[in-house]
Amino acid sequence: MQPIHIIGGGLAGSEAAWQVASRGVPVVLHEMRPLRSTAVHKTGGLAELVCSNSFRSDDREHNAVGLLHEEMRRLDSLVMRAADANQVPAGGALAVDRDGFSQAVGAALEAQPLVRVSREEIAELPPAEWDSVIVATGPLTSPGLAAAIGAVAGMMAAPIVYLDPNMMGGILLYSFAGAVLGGIDNPWGAVLGGFVVGVLENLVGAYLVGAEVKLSVALVIIVGVLVVRPSGLFGRRIVARV
Repeated sequence: MQPIHIIGGGLAGSEAAWQVASRGVPVVLHEMRPLRSTAVHKTGGLAELVCSNSFRSDDREHNAVGLLHEEMRRLDSLVMRAADANQVPAGGALAVDRDGFSQAVGAALEAQPLVRVSREEIAELPPAEWDSVIVATGPLTSPGLAAAIGAVAGMMAAPIVYLDPNMMGGILLYSFAGAVLGGIDNPWGAVLGGFVVGVLENLVGAYLVGAEVKLSVALVIIVGVLVVRPSGLFGRRIVARV
């Protein structure tokens, strides 16, 4: 049977590895620490808590988070088992000893014969020969893998947002109109010019020409300023003898 590859040995990755292995499926859990650490991790332990050591309310009767805790316990959650075994006083919340919690999760996974922990950085998209993959790296993903995921996400979004070479044309035209109106050589004038262009474009588009052709307002402003006052409202007029 082909193993399921799980990238990331945090809370999600560790729990996924436990649940998959508990159902008789082999798992390879890839974790880059301690070979490559992050800005917030201190150890190479699995399921290391780097922010709060609290799992929030544990009240299953009156709190949705506490109810989720109870549901996870009934599903033989490794995270909840380790949390209960390393609980520290925190009122109605479930707080844990960070080191003890991480060590308990790591020990359970190391003792599971169907789980193999691979200490390596996955810095690119998983290879094609990996039949099934779970990416559970969270916000501290390896920079290379994060960039690859971003590229794939961009390609998937392209058909939805209708990417084309001219999609920024309108923004560039409005920006240029504002700069010409305010004065190319005056940054604050360009800012004010952009504000004026925006107000005129919306007023004219709403009450005169319609939203479909309101882009022409920027063109009219550019032509009008270049004809009447090429330096703009606040630009300096420079006369050079040649």
